[in-house]
Amino acid sequence: MKASVLFNGYYLSNLCLCLLYIYVRIHIKTQSLGDESNSIWNVLLEQQIYCIILLVGTVKVFQSPSWEATLSSFFFYCKCGFVILLFYFDKKFCIYFAFLCFVFAFLFLQPRYRGPSKVVQLSGDAFQDLVLSSKDTKKTWIVEFYVPWSEQVKSLDSLVAKVSLEYSNEDLCFGKLNLASYPNIATKLGIDAQSSTKAIPTFVVFERGKEKRRVPYLDNRGMAVPKEVWRMKKSELVSALQLDHYVFMSKMSG
Repeated sequence: MKASVLFNGYYLSNLCLCLLYIYVRIHIKTQSLGDESNSIWNVLLEQQIYCIILLVGTVKVFQSPSWEATLSSFFFYCKCGFVILLFYFDKKFCIYFAFLCFVFAFLFLQPRYRGPSKVVQLSGDAFQDLVLSSKDTKKTWIVEFYVPWSEQVKSLDSLVAKVSLEYSNEDLCFGKLNLASYPNIATKLGIDAQSSTKAIPTFVVFERGKEKRRVPYLDNRGMAVPKEVWRMKKSELVSALQLDHYVFMSKMSG
């Protein structure tokens, strides 16, 4: 992740909220120096919540597929912990802080990945011509079906881009299609594109225009098996899509 990305409004606003909490916490501590009735209890509660944030943050570092996802999770759990602490310290400040969190969440969205990539943005017609009706019998397409407002998709953007740069060749292509613009394709492929769905993003492997496999896969009822694809590491995504197999077959045929 480039350092310039950190100067985006999303990251700066979250950093400001964290600094604001520190300022408010110092102010509250200064105002309550003379009141020792609940000081010990508050200190213990504060330490416990800090430990929980640290523990959850450490787990997220190992689970998140990218630094963007790690930072996003870190800010989210920090803000949740700060709201809880302020609720016990000063309910007025808690309301103000929670309000600012909601406002900033709507004003400053997490930025999309803008770096190098070999993922082709497909339109409905291009998907039909290049993927479903392709006359190239050797070509395999890995298509990511997404909706632009999905935070899970944003978390995976940089990982998918890196995988495409490493595995793309003449016989293996990567593409993505916005299901919000083409809901008929979502219906045709049986992909749930609702805002609360766990099936976004969905990766589908097409060989000779036919679906070979997908992640998350479908059960016997045609329902997507719940799987947190957006938490996948690079090795897990590569294994699920069998990319090493396609690269090997491409080398053998070449």
